[in-house]
Amino acid sequence: MRVALFAFIFLSLLFAKGPIEPIPKILIEDKEKSKIGKILFYDPNLSKDKKISCASCHKKEYGGANNEEKGTGVFGRKTKYNVPSIYNLRFQYVYGWKNKKYDLKRKIEDIMKNPNIMEADFDEIVDYVYSNGFLKKLFLKTYKNINKENVIDALYNYLLTLNTVESKFDRYLLGYGELSSKEKNGFELFKRYGCIACHNGKSLGGHFYFKRGYFLEENDQELIKCPSLRNVEKSAPYFHDGKIKTLKEAVKWMAKAQLGREISDENAQKIVEFLRSLTGKIDDQMD
Repeated sequence: MRVALFAFIFLSLLFAKGPIEPIPKILIEDKEKSKIGKILFYDPNLSKDKKISCASCHKKEYGGANNEEKGTGVFGRKTKYNVPSIYNLRFQYVYGWKNKKYDLKRKIEDIMKNPNIMEADFDEIVDYVYSNGFLKKLFLKTYKNINKENVIDALYNYLLTLNTVESKFDRYLLGYGELSSKEKNGFELFKRYGCIACHNGKSLGGHFYFKRGYFLEENDQELIKCPSLRNVEKSAPYFHDGKIKTLKEAVKWMAKAQLGREISDENAQKIVEFLRSLTGKIDDQMD
């Protein structure tokens, strides 16, 4: 079964360039809703202790994630999992490391209500918006009503604008940029080892849940989200538990655990060079 899997990956993807697509520049569909969403994203008043905003954990300098093993939520509580990047969610289909969320709006609500993250009370949030003259005016002009659903919808619309464009690899795909020899070699190895079987599409992941440690002799092989590799050089530490600190170490662990392959330090570093070429700039049209 595993031999057949490798044969399929090798034959269908070895010479592929197409399974990975560039991130397109997309005009904001509803600028007013996204504007409200951005204000809410940076507002700590949405949390129970009025100190934690969405931006407290999801930071631009760390690729939409943070640089800690776990995030810090309300009242100093630690999150259960490593903070994932929120960039390029538009091109992903699953949300959350383990709880199988396929609806981004539901995921937003779950995160906000989580007692280790924001412990949000939406009745209190609605009261707060009504008490804030600026926000109240924006909400009533755009939504005609202030309620939980519209708060979530505003955040949802803002998140859809957070896409990273113009990466070196995207410019290469579009034909007006070049990769270094190390980056090209890394891309070829990325395909040859079979990484591209899961990490593909515009976001290079974020499409399904996979059995973690498929080739390891472990009793607890959890179903974990296959994350996007966009901007991955900035979002250390890695994986849902945040235990792996470097990108090279992550490449070697994944090759062994998910592909049953031993990979040399030299080849792992070449793949790292390719992964670094996936770093783009945030196309935040709300700035």
